[in-house]
Amino acid sequence: MRYVPIEDDAANLLERAARIGKITQLVELLELVEEKQVSIDELIERLKAGKPWELQPRIEEIESKVSELKVIAVDHGEWKRDGCKHYDGTKCTHYSYKKEPSAIFKTVKAKDIWRVVVKEQPEYCGFCPSYKDKVEVDIGSRLSVIANFAARKRDGCKHYDGTKCTLWQYEEQPSNIFKTVKDGKVWRVMVKDQPEYCASCLRYEEREEKK
Repeated sequence: MRYVPIEDDAANLLERAARIGKITQLVELLELVEEKQVSIDELIERLKAGKPWELQPRIEEIESKVSELKVIAVDHGEWKRDGCKHYDGTKCTHYSYKKEPSAIFKTVKAKDIWRVVVKEQPEYCGFCPSYKDKVEVDIGSRLSVIANFAARKRDGCKHYDGTKCTLWQYEEQPSNIFKTVKDGKVWRVMVKDQPEYCASCLRYEEREEKK
């Protein structure tokens, strides 16, 4: 093992340190070399293998944040993956790669492309913008169901006079979202043609049957 006074080999030491890009540790390490507590070879090995000492707390903080983000990504990703139409039980069938990607994610070859095995890596799905429900939502059918329910509710309510709602009223004609009719000094909604107005009404009162 070779020890040298710092004044004899300072230029060479700086050159070697600069070459491996770890000058930030030199101040402290050079003092150790000067005191012959560390050899030149050991110093270079420390610089090659070690993280800059003054950055260590920041590095640990970043590593902690990354771990927290992964937990969130996995939790959210599992929910998205299991409900997504692009998940076939093993891999994502939406995104593909022409070449095998890096080892960050485990992939499987499917014909001439590579796909990510999200079964084991739900974090891949965590921040995916291309999620799509497995069950296609038919908006028209849902609106039809709501309208039918509202019509039954309207027909059974004591506030419906066959044309309009006699409970709710407006002092001024409301927007054109709903068709209204003037009733004296107030405006009322014509629920005969717009039963959806009744769907979420909390003032439903059952119509009394005529004896």
